[in-house]
Amino acid sequence: MSKLPNLFLLTALLGPGALSGGEIQPATSTCRNDIPTTAPESRFVEDNGGTTIQDTFTGLMWKRCAEGQGDLYCMDPAIASNWQTALQEAADSTFAGYTNWRLPSVKELSSLVEARCIAPAISFSAFRGTPTEPFWSSTSSTANARYAWIVDFDNGRLFTTLKISTETAMVRLVRDIE
Repeated sequence: MSKLPNLFLLTALLGPGALSGGEIQPATSTCRNDIPTTAPESRFVEDNGGTTIQDTFTGLMWKRCAEGQGDLYCMDPAIASNWQTALQEAADSTFAGYTNWRLPSVKELSSLVEARCIAPAISFSAFRGTPTEPFWSSTSSTANARYAWIVDFDNGRLFTTLKISTETAMVRLVRDIE
C-alpha cells in the first residue's frame, strides 16, 4: 500500500490546488477520454521511497520532482535555471545515492508527455506537482546550436529557445537504469 496521501484528501486539506513552480496548480491534470493515452500511468513505478520513478517503457529512472521541489509530495516551488546551470546541476547531483543523473534529451523528456492531458500534460500521479511550464532538454537545435529544445508541460508542445544565461526553464533529472 502506498504511503502517499490520497490526492483528494490533500485537495481537501490544502484547497483546490497545490503550490508548484510558485503558482497554484490543479490537483490533477485536465484530460480528454477521446484521445488515446500516450504515457499510461501503468508504465511508471515508484522507487527509492517514492522519490524516483522507473519508466518500464524507456528503461529510465526519473527524479519524481522538478529541481527545487525538495519535499516528497513535490509541493515546494520548482526552481528555474538557465541551460548551462541545468546541465551542471544534473552532473553534480547525487540524489538518492546515484551519481549518473543528467539532463534528458528532448526525445526522453517528450516521452513523458501525456497528449490527452493539459495543465500539466504528464502523468499527474507519477509526476505530481509538475509545474505547467517549460523544461530544458540537453538537446541542441540542429538548425542553430545556440538554441536548445524545451518541452512545455502545460500543453506538451516542443520548441527551442536560446541557451543564454537570461533564458530559464524548469529541470527534471533522469538517469539510465544499470
